[in-house]
Amino acid sequence: MHGTPHIVGDVMTRTVAAVGRTAGFKESVRLMRDRRVSAVPVVDGGGRVVGVVSEADLLPMGSSATATRTGTPSCGACPTWRRPEPSPRRS
Repeated sequence: MHGTPHIVGDVMTRTVAAVGRTAGFKESVRLMRDRRVSAVPVVDGGGRVVGVVSEADLLPMGSSATATRTGTPSCGACPTWRRPEPSPRRS
C-alpha cells in the first residue's frame, strides 16, 4: 500500500448505535441491518460500554461457525441461518 498508513479512525463508524443489556434479539438484528454494521456495543444504564454483540453472536443455538445465510428473512429482520449441506460420501 502506498501513501500514508491507514488508522482505525479513518474507517470507523462515527455515529455509534448501541443496545442495552436487555435488548432483544430482533431489536439488535434490526439495528445492525438498518445501520449496515456487523456489530454494536452493549451499554449499561450509565452509557458505559460493557461488551459488544455481533452477527455471529446472534446465530441461533445449534448453528455451527460455518453456517451460511439462506437470504430469506424469517422474522422480517432476522436472516435465516442453515448449516451447509454435507458432501456426499464416496463409496
